[in-house]
Formats: sequence, structure tokens, C-alpha cells
Amino acid sequence: MDCVPAALLPAWRRLMAEALDWARTEPEREHAWLWLLLLPSMLLHQPSASSLPARRGACDSHAARAVAVLAGEFGAALAARDAGIWRAPAPLPAAPWLAGGPSPPPRATSAQRRALRQARHGRLSAAARTLLSEPPAPRTPAVWAKAQQLFPPSSPDLATAASVEAAFPDELAALAAAAGQLAVPRTVSRDTVTLAIRAAPRGSSPGLSGLRVEHLWALAEGGGEALVGVVLLLTGEAAVTRVPSVARTALAGTDLLLLRKPGGLAADGLPKLRPIGMPETLRKLAASALARSVRDAAAALLGPHEQAVGVRSACERVLHELRAQLAACPTVA
Repeated sequence: MDCVPAALLPAWRRLMAEALDWARTEPEREHAWLWLLLLPSMLLHQPSASSLPARRGACDSHAARAVAVLAGEFGAALAARDAGIWRAPAPLPAAPWLAGGPSPPPRATSAQRRALRQARHGRLSAAARTLLSEPPAPRTPAVWAKAQQLFPPSSPDLATAASVEAAFPDELAALAAAAGQLAVPRTVSRDTVTLAIRAAPRGSSPGLSGLRVEHLWALAEGGGEALVGVVLLLTGEAAVTRVPSVARTALAGTDLLLLRKPGGLAADGLPKLRPIGMPETLRKLAASALARSVRDAAAALLGPHEQAVGVRSACERVLHELRAQLAACPTVA
């Protein structure tokens, strides 16, 4: 779900603020991280679209779902979540058009429904991209086997940190000497984390938990403070020393989406694949805060040859410099 519905907003603000505060104050507790990563999908999944009464549950509506979670009826909430996320095809009743009746109206696809939600919130460009984009690759064993070939297994001839250090000793020594003269902060400040949360790109894909940055923006003041505390925790040594390994594994997990490359099918009859990793939102916010804290130092260390770090509108800048060079020296071309 792209945003928090109005019927769920009070419950979401209360429950998510408590979950974030629990993870911030007791990061050693595995159940705190389990609850934090389970809550988004339990509350904010799309209800099951089935119109059959037999498949409808007690938590299909937003209000009933919030009541079930607040009352501790987690079994019913999880059953509704699973029905909304894992949508097995339901047996359809006898179609009237099979007996010569009128043809059924076309049903909206998932991309069309997503575009409608984006247009409803004023995101017209995003809705247009959703309608014009290629659909994901089909979830078949053949496609999955082809995707696995894009990620070769580990082998002794792959580069490691030790092999890179042995191959470029002089270059790395020069970089280490230059980095020692730069003012690189040892920790991430609270202001940097706040800026990273505010500047997070809207409409970015969720991770395995289903949590989106729009869900976090909907938190009230108390929940926002707890969110800053959790992201700040994940940017420091406490992410290794205090957070349990099972929680670190869950936060590091990435949902793999296989998109189609343009150009039709390949020679094997399968679509050309473009794998996209969708990490957890909390992990992305922590990484963004870390990158912001060292951006200026990295730009000073890698510039002026490297334009992709700490340089705004790098492509436009390179293009303008090239045009200026050609105007000054036309014979260079």
C-alpha cells in the first residue's frame, strides 16, 4: 500500500511509534525487530480483492484490521495479511458469457490499479511511468534459472579485499594519506539522519516488510523521534554490537524484482532480465545518512576527476564543460 489510509492512521501512528521506540530502547531484543518488520505488512497490505464471501475474512476492512491488531488478535490479522499478499486464484463461478451472454467488462490490471492510486495522490508522472513500463518477468522456473546465471557463484579467482590491496599498494597508500587530512566525522549526527529521512525519494519500492518512506512520513511527532533514533542506531557500532544477528540479516535482506529489458525475447525464448534489488527502507535511510555524512570529504578526495560523488547535476556539468572546450578549441573534435 502506497500510503496509510485514513481509517488506519491513528492505529498506525500509535503502533509504529511503539514498535520503533521498543527497537530503539532495547535493540538486543529479537522480538522488538520482529514486531517492527512484521507490523507494516500486517496493517498496510492491500485487502484481498476476492468478491467471494467464502474467502472474505474478519479483517478485510482497514478499521477491522486495526481493531484486531490492537486487541491482540494476531492470528486473524496474519490470516488477512496472507490472503492479501499471497493471492491464490479463487475458483470462479459459471460465467454467463459462456452460455451466449454478453462479454464481461475488462478487469483492471495491477499496473493500472497502481497508476490510479498514484494519480489520486497527484503523482501524474509516476502514473504515466507505471502505465508505460514493461511488466515484470513471469515467475516461472525457467526465468528463475536464467536469473541465477546473472549471479555467478563465488570462486577463488574473484577479487577480494586482500587481492585488491596487493594489486594497488601505491594507489591505496596515497588515498589513505590524503584521507587522513580530511575532516571525516566519526559518527552520524541527528541532524544528518533527519535530513536523510526528509529527503528520501517518494515512491521508492519497499523491502520485504512492505514498509515505505510514505508510511514513515505519516508518523506523528513521537513516532518521528523514535524513527530518528532507530536510524541513528543503525548508522553506528550498535548495529553490530547490540542488534541481534537475526535482525541484522532481516534488515540486510533484499527483495529481488526481475524486470524485462526492452527488445523482446532473447534467443532462448525468455525475456531479457534486469534484476532490481529492493532493500528495507530502514536500511536505505541508514545508508543515506552515512553517505551524507561523508559526501563532502569523499568529493574532495575523489575530485576533480570523479563527478559521481558529491557533485550536483554531474552529467549536465560534464556536458557544459565539453561544449565550452569545443567552443574554445574546435579542432579538438
